[in-house]
Parts: sequence; C-alpha cells; structure tokens
Amino acid sequence: MKRILLVVNTVGLIVLVLYSSISQAQPAGTQATQPKSTLTKAAAAPTLLPFNRLIQSAGQVVTYGNPQLENHALDVNLLPDKKTLVIEDRYGIAVLNSMTRSIQCRWSFTDSSSYKDLMSTYSGIRSFAFQDKTYIVWSASGRDKDGARVMIAEWDGAAIKISGSVTIPALAPAETALPNAIAVHFEPADPAGSGSSAKPEVPYLYVVLNGNNQCIKIRFPDNKIVWTANTGVAPYGICIVGNKAYITNWGGPLVTDSTQEYAGTPWGSAYTNPVTGGTARGSLSVIDLATGAGLNEWPLGLHPTAIVHSPDERFLYIANGNSDCISVIDLRKEKVVDSIGVGLFSNKYA
Repeated sequence: MKRILLVVNTVGLIVLVLYSSISQAQPAGTQATQPKSTLTKAAAAPTLLPFNRLIQSAGQVVTYGNPQLENHALDVNLLPDKKTLVIEDRYGIAVLNSMTRSIQCRWSFTDSSSYKDLMSTYSGIRSFAFQDKTYIVWSASGRDKDGARVMIAEWDGAAIKISGSVTIPALAPAETALPNAIAVHFEPADPAGSGSSAKPEVPYLYVVLNGNNQCIKIRFPDNKIVWTANTGVAPYGICIVGNKAYITNWGGPLVTDSTQEYAGTPWGSAYTNPVTGGTARGSLSVIDLATGAGLNEWPLGLHPTAIVHSPDERFLYIANGNSDCISVIDLRKEKVVDSIGVGLFSNKYA
C-alpha cells in the first residue's frame, strides 16, 4: 500500500502526519474492506518515495477515509477553539480532535447531491468565528466551466453543515476558474457608508483563481463579489499584510513581450527557459485590498507556492518549489532581500 503524506505543524499545538492511502486490491479482511469511517493509528514507519527516497514521520500518523480511493490530505487549519483541526482532503473535509488525535467528523462531496461532482483543489482551507458561529471555507472544482466553488460550512462542535457556496465561472480560455488559496480578513461592511465612526466589521474572503489568473474579493455573509483583480500566471498562495494582498504566481508574470521565449500553459502562456523547457520566472502580485488595483509585481524563484509573513509583519517568506529556496521580502524596502536554500543538497546555511 502506498501512502501520500502531509506534515502538519500547527502553532506548536501538535505535530501530526496526516495522510490518506492509495490502495491496490487487497484480500478480504484487510483495512481496504472496512467502511469509510475506518480510522487507524499506526507507528511512524519510513515510506518509500519516488527516486529512492525515504520519508519518516516526526509525529504520530493518523489515517482515515476509504482506502479504495486515491485520496490526499491537502491542507489543514486550526479552528478558532484552538483545540480542533479541520483537514481538507480530495473528497471533502474532516475535523480532528488534537487532544484525542482522532477524527470527530467527516463530510464528503458524495454526501450531497448538489456537490457530488466536485473535488477539493490544491490547498487553501480557512476557518473563522462570526456572530457566535464557526465557519469553514475551502476551494473546490468540477469538470464544467461553471463548476468552481468556494465551499462554506458551519461547525457546531459536533457536526459539519454546508451553509452554502459561491459559484465562480471560468474566464476563457480557462476551462475552470480553479479556486485555490483563501485568505480571511475582517473589514468594515460598508467602508464608504454613513458617518458613524465605529463601523461593524465582517469577514471578507480573498480567493486566488489559479485557472482564471485572478483574485476575487467576496463579502461574507451575503457572498457578494466586491472586485476581481488580475494576477500573474497560475496564482497559488495569498497572504494579507496591512491593506495589501500578496499573491504568488506559479508561472510568473503574464506574457507581454513576444520577443522572449514563451510557451503555452493549459490555459494561456508563460515565459519559459529555452534549455529546460520549464517556466523561466515566478512572481509575486501586490494588490490593494480596498480597490483591487494591482500595485506591483516582484520577481521570485521558480514555481512559488506557500507564503507567510513574520510575526511583526515586516517580512514575507515564499517557498519556491522548483528553485529549492525561500525568498525573503522586506516589506519596508519592498524588495527581495535574501534567498534561503532548502534543497536536499543545499549547504548554504549548513
């Protein structure tokens, strides 16, 4: 049985390795014959990865789901109660109790006739408390051009209830909007409203659209799309600092110079390296939260993905998947000030 693993470290609360299995046919009586609710806890044994590499969990391994399906644990978020985790997997979401290290509840797309044709996208699950309720939001997509959704669920401490979704149409030539990372930011419900000095704040969802090369701002709870902003090629991660959103672009800036080497992507084009044939650039889009205006775009390493800010919000740290490094951006200087090598054979900081 092969395993797909995701290492999770949630603010020092607990370290787990969450993974779902890719199972081949197994004889009767093995785990593969158990129902979807099957949950096992196993010792952390090394797992063989491609290219003759081994990986071993730093903590306890928890498995869940149907081993007959090719499932993946994609992302994880600490719920507002600071005791419970919500996991985004390929077929839905699951809530894990960090104290008992067991799955409390799971919801799957196949549980609903309205969403049975959807699957979760790459990553980007978030949660927040609003008006005495806990909400969970994550991205999903189907095969048709209007199948992309931002899923919205409520968690009452015992059960997951889907309270709605936001449909996002594809922008040609994309076949799907392919929503991915989500950032939740509380802001005044009506920034330009009447003269009251204390305006009530509501959650806004900033959603990266990997297929459309866009980011959208959604006001909660009426789910109104406030603005749509253009990004670079295949945006992936998002981080909010102050009044700006910072968005990583897998494929770098949009192609505007036809004299440079470029090639087609699934739904567009990107600058490419003539030697390797791979993408030649990565970038970071800077967008104004209030208006959606593009403010800047900074070069990064290749295939930038995850992005976080420092506790004092002075620095951004961006993982460049194909450059095996982390770009460090000083937000006061507004430029990349360091590149930290993290590759398997990197010894820059050894």
